[in-house]
Amino acid sequence: MKYIYVIKEYITVAWQCLAYIYKFDKKGTVGRLSILLLFPVIANILNIANAHLADSMQKNFGTGLISAIIPIFLVVVFLEIVDEIFTYLNRRVQWVTNSKLNLILDIERQKKRAQFSLPFIDSEDNDQLNQRILTSGDGYNSQLSLLSSIPQFLTTFINVSFALWIVVMFNPLWALILFATSVPKFFILFTNSFAIRKNSENHLTYNRITNTYRDQITNYTNLKDSKVSNATKPLLDIYVDRREFYRETQYALFKKYLNLNSLAGLFALCFGFFVQYLVIKEVILGTVLIGQATLIVLQIFRLQSGIDALAYFLPAQYENVVSAKYLFLYLSTQENVEKQDAEIIMTTQDTENTIEMKDVIFSYPEIHFEEMRNLVKEIDTVSEKFFGLNKKEEHNKKKSNDFTLTIPSLTIKKGERVAVVGKNGKGKTTFLQLVLNLYQPDQGEIKVFGNVLKDMNQTDVQKYFSMLFQDYGQSNFKVNEYIGLSEVTDPDLERVKIAAQLSTASEFIEKWRDQYTQQLGVSFKGVKPSKGQWQKLALARAIYKDAPILVLDEPTSAIDPVSAKQIFENLAQLDPEKILIYVCHTMVDIPIVATRVIVFEDGNIVGDGTHELLLKTCPQYKELYESERRA
Repeated sequence: MKYIYVIKEYITVAWQCLAYIYKFDKKGTVGRLSILLLFPVIANILNIANAHLADSMQKNFGTGLISAIIPIFLVVVFLEIVDEIFTYLNRRVQWVTNSKLNLILDIERQKKRAQFSLPFIDSEDNDQLNQRILTSGDGYNSQLSLLSSIPQFLTTFINVSFALWIVVMFNPLWALILFATSVPKFFILFTNSFAIRKNSENHLTYNRITNTYRDQITNYTNLKDSKVSNATKPLLDIYVDRREFYRETQYALFKKYLNLNSLAGLFALCFGFFVQYLVIKEVILGTVLIGQATLIVLQIFRLQSGIDALAYFLPAQYENVVSAKYLFLYLSTQENVEKQDAEIIMTTQDTENTIEMKDVIFSYPEIHFEEMRNLVKEIDTVSEKFFGLNKKEEHNKKKSNDFTLTIPSLTIKKGERVAVVGKNGKGKTTFLQLVLNLYQPDQGEIKVFGNVLKDMNQTDVQKYFSMLFQDYGQSNFKVNEYIGLSEVTDPDLERVKIAAQLSTASEFIEKWRDQYTQQLGVSFKGVKPSKGQWQKLALARAIYKDAPILVLDEPTSAIDPVSAKQIFENLAQLDPEKILIYVCHTMVDIPIVATRVIVFEDGNIVGDGTHELLLKTCPQYKELYESERRA
């Protein structure tokens, strides 16, 4: 039953892949696939033609031998040349097809990912989906592998069909014997492939832990930690031992089925040789011509090798079938995506109240991706029923998040410089994410320039903001491209320089050989900025965007105190109409730029006012400030 199931699943999902690609490339899909299917048919026709020509040579032997051989020989040469030409065309079409399909699938995946909201991307269920894609078959290339395998599958199927047809036409009993004796080997090879898959699945967690030891050596940052801890040799020894243990378990299975496979192979080979003996006997008796005999012998080998090929092919492609199912779910997901069409038109109406929050309550959501969970159950049930894979990855039950952010009322006006402070995990970054509409409140309303954020297109929302995250990217762009990312196709060099001066990045940029066109990243033979230099470049990028609201999450955490003070002095000189909101842990710098300080404690605002006022009225703020001064 499982053999039928695997064949059915392969055909179903491969057809689904073909239908998906057809939507984007109708003529190319049909044309290239038709050409690829034509090649095996032509190859088999050429084999039959060669056999008939050989028979013609034999019939003319002794009666005008030279006159018969020359034209027949020329035709054989011509057919061989045609076969080589078609082989060349086949490879060329396959390359074009694969590269085209890869381009389409990759672009569609990236388009879909760009639409997902951050809560969905950060969710456990989305992580589970990506893990299951990556741990089956060829991962994100599984759909391409399935599409590429269609010509291979059909070629094998056509060759087996031709071989069976030719042998049946010659002698139906021989064909039945050959087919029947090849079936045991097919079942053994098929079962062997899934037994190895079962062992791999049962050691999935073991291998992930093993890779942790490997990553401690292969990852540059981790390797530095390992070296200074004198742990590289112990880690390498553990990794080698674990890899060797897993290899031994795989080899034990391979060896077990290898013996059965060899016996089944010898069994099929003996019957193959027996049928060949019968063919040769017919040639000696003169009832079969040499060309026809050669064709029959060739088809005997093709029939047996084709059945073996399917035994390896189907289990391997079933892995891609599983991964492709998850990929199709990924590509068809519509829930939890950002709003793409908004009825609200973005405005920057003349209002003092740039940002307004009212009755806001927020807790981090637990995203339940039910379609993914249902598909996981379906595939796990099938794996257990047909293949005995009863050890499966379970969803970790996530502990409920007790953190809640509550803001009854908050207004930030144009021109205000607002420092957001508090201990770690008390609500500062969550507050910024709500302001940026990356997360939306469970209750209440947030407005920017009078527009309700949750009703707006997220792309338009981000036109209001320039943002520097704590975990900013370190991309291998050129300096002007990195800073001018908001206009990456045509960054304004003068604005890039101004932004770099405000972030103090100009101090080191102008010492580099190519200055503002300097390549970043040693991978491209560029410079390797320090962590502090990267943060200055990222800050310059936020300043360059020049949006009405500048939001900075710990903008000087990796920067030396002298430069940090200069940066805050520069930020104080920004356009007086621009609003600045920044999370800050260096309390001594707050009076330099902040006209207002908001203090968070356990998800609540416990202080809101000037630096001087809060030192007198807010114990939490005074504690933070005094503890830094004592330090």
